[in-house]
Amino acid sequence: MKRTHKIILSLLTASFTAYVGSYFGLSVGGHYEPACYGLVRGPDGSTRLAPKAAFGYEWHPFPLITKNDRLSFWTYFYIPLIVGDRHVWHTNEKMNTLKYRVKNYFDYETFHYRDINPR
Repeated sequence: MKRTHKIILSLLTASFTAYVGSYFGLSVGGHYEPACYGLVRGPDGSTRLAPKAAFGYEWHPFPLITKNDRLSFWTYFYIPLIVGDRHVWHTNEKMNTLKYRVKNYFDYETFHYRDINPR
């Protein structure tokens, strides 16, 4: 092999290792959250966006959406690793065995469920 081919191969290997390593570093604080959201109507007729647990949960290694409701740069940059991670390591079936946080954003107090489900 020529010297330039070895240098190029070494640089590609180092870049790939840094890419994968940085993803794992960012995903240490990851969590599961519902894969699907939908509208729920409260007793007062108002609607809220609520998670639909029937569709399962999916792994989020870091905040995928910015405050402007747009996908973050990191989401685009790491999308191949996120997809692979969800299919291999952080699957829906392993959610309870891996002991990661599970976020559920539904606020039951918003709808005053005590009023429609008396004890």
